[in-house]
Amino acid sequence: MSNSRVIFSVSNALCKWLRSDLHRFPAEAGQQQGVTPLITDAETISWQCHVIFTDSWRERATVIAVEAYSRFTLLLPFDIKPTQAQLEQRLCEYWAEELVSLMIKYGDISRDQAPRVFTRFHERTQQIEWVRNTDLSVNGHVNDAEQWVKELLATRGLDALDDDLALDLSWTINTLEKRAKQPNGKKRTFYPPALFAHDGVSRFVSENNIDTPYQASKSLPDNVIPLFGPKE
Repeated sequence: MSNSRVIFSVSNALCKWLRSDLHRFPAEAGQQQGVTPLITDAETISWQCHVIFTDSWRERATVIAVEAYSRFTLLLPFDIKPTQAQLEQRLCEYWAEELVSLMIKYGDISRDQAPRVFTRFHERTQQIEWVRNTDLSVNGHVNDAEQWVKELLATRGLDALDDDLALDLSWTINTLEKRAKQPNGKKRTFYPPALFAHDGVSRFVSENNIDTPYQASKSLPDNVIPLFGPKE
């Protein structure tokens, strides 16, 4: 299995917060710049990233990252603004931890295999590209996550998430059934953890070219909506 190209697509708000002068995806003729659709396939995995501030002093923030195909959501709270390199490291670490945890939960790997999967993950995600861009379709799920965060904090009378609360809330968000439009215009219905874990197995575990979740959906007739639920 070859290395994966990782794309972190960053909203204007997150770009400004990081004070990073990121380039935009080149826009094709007739397309609006800065809203290029993200692609996750056998060679690439893309994330839409945004930041929200949860106190009136704008000192405590939560970074929201949503994977483009599975819509798997990560919530990362910060008390101090990170550098772009620090955010990249934390995103990748949290991504790997969640992925390996799910693969163990679903029986895709044993706990003894986890260290090898972590090693493969870090070996195969070295090609990372940051761009200033917002995929409007994926961003709808980012906005949903933002509302979840704000409502939870208001209900509990808090001004910020801690790591444990962020982990619990992200799991609640990820276990909800999601709907998204396919390239052919049809809607697909799915659960993010199953697709996210399936992608991880295809990239970091399997030695063979097993079907990836996006390849599997393309093979279905247009009138069939794939439903990927958690394994029992």
